[in-house]
Amino acid sequence: MSWQDNPITKAYDGSFYIVLSTANAFPYSVVPLSEDPQNKYDFDEVAAFWAALADDDPRKLTGDSPPVPDPPTDDEVMAGYRSQVVSRLNTFAATRSYEGTLDCISYYHSAVVTRAAHAVYMITARDDTWAAWDALVAGVDAGTAAVPATWEDVETLLPVLAWPD
Repeated sequence: MSWQDNPITKAYDGSFYIVLSTANAFPYSVVPLSEDPQNKYDFDEVAAFWAALADDDPRKLTGDSPPVPDPPTDDEVMAGYRSQVVSRLNTFAATRSYEGTLDCISYYHSAVVTRAAHAVYMITARDDTWAAWDALVAGVDAGTAAVPATWEDVETLLPVLAWPD
């Protein structure tokens, strides 16, 4: 059972409050449990709920705050970085008025020489970027490289993106 499963909130001073949704109080009202208008909650049961929750939670729930979330796993961190790699490529393509990487690459057979040249460069930039990303992932998976601490650490491993003149 989690803290969200119970409409009773434990305040920092140790007292308990009930969060009620009523037609007269939008979106909700908070009243002391001792003034529960519906006499729905038994104080001892509520106290036992919070005590059990705090005992079951290794982070020891305190006050009326929800438990602190676990830090992201290495896989979740790497997935976030991967999304930023995609965004980086799309943002770069947008600097020349393309909607993204795929839009730019779609001009590969264009009769407009500049657009075709952009497509050729974007393909190379994309391939080089993903080769660098794949090398990073392989190192992390093999244990020979640590998960980078920041996006900036990842970006230093990627090729510089600059349109040719």
